[in-house]
Amino acid sequence: MFHSDGKVDAAVEMLIEMGVHCITPMDPSGIDYRDYKKRYGHRVTLHGNIDITWPLVNGTPADVERDVIEHMQALKPGGRWIAGSSHSVVNYIPHENFLAMIDAIHKHGEY
Repeated sequence: MFHSDGKVDAAVEMLIEMGVHCITPMDPSGIDYRDYKKRYGHRVTLHGNIDITWPLVNGTPADVERDVIEHMQALKPGGRWIAGSSHSVVNYIPHENFLAMIDAIHKHGEY
């Protein structure tokens, strides 16, 4: 697994050649998850990208569920995506939003 915050476009091919099997946490401030799925999703597992700022910190539970569903629609086909947040689960994420993310993953995450 390769952990990086921010935009890593210039390094992805090299990371795959080096044997990296997973890019985590796919920071939404620098990574377009739809683009990464198209370009790299068949060769490397992608992890995360549910943004902690929006929707996890500043959204509602309904916003969180919608965002998880949008991510799943783009990232689930073909596998190689691990659902999760874009960062550590920090203590200022409202409890109900964290639970909404977990619930949405369980509800919509089945392949």
